[in-house]
Amino acid sequence: MKPVKASKAKTPAEQAEDRLVFDKPFELQHYDLTQHIWTSFEHLHGNINKAISMGGQNPSDNAHSSRCTFRVRYHAALDGVRSEIQHYRIIYGGEPYELTDYDDYNERRTIIKLIASRIRTGTIALISESTTEDEIGQQIKTETTLDLPCIEYETTQDERADAYQIDLMLAHRLRIFRDEYNGERRAEYDGKTYRIGSVRYVGDCVDLYLGERIGDLNA
Repeated sequence: MKPVKASKAKTPAEQAEDRLVFDKPFELQHYDLTQHIWTSFEHLHGNINKAISMGGQNPSDNAHSSRCTFRVRYHAALDGVRSEIQHYRIIYGGEPYELTDYDDYNERRTIIKLIASRIRTGTIALISESTTEDEIGQQIKTETTLDLPCIEYETTQDERADAYQIDLMLAHRLRIFRDEYNGERRAEYDGKTYRIGSVRYVGDCVDLYLGERIGDLNA
């Protein structure tokens, strides 16, 4: 008679996963670069930790008050989230959350941990200018605008100081996708028109630093 092979004992991490309850609904969204909108990708149920305060941590990269850990059972559709994490976000409790990390412990493809931070969102209108000639050769300037979803981040003292060096009174730091930015120098946000003083590329995104020229304010 062959001896019965003992089953391998589960690790503490595996035991903890067995106790998880996936009962909290949330929506995973994907950004459509052709239509410039967030679209529904998956409706999921997960195990969600309580929000963790982010107060006191770098406000330049954390324009939100809390973050959550969303644990979900693995399925193949989540592979796209891993490879293009900035193109996905979570809607939970009616609030948008920006994905900051994707964790598949030991590549086991059992439980996926998504770290996401609550964000402030808005709509920026990029202003483009073009020049054409009329029938008698006069130059006519035309403005067009493109409305885009954006994330608003807090600005730091260092960022405001850097903007002051280029004569800009910094008002906002807004993030959009880099494929949507074509070098525009002006934008409208929250009902006001600003100069785009500087830009910073962050992965697949770009941060636009909006403000008013100090000379214009003095005038």
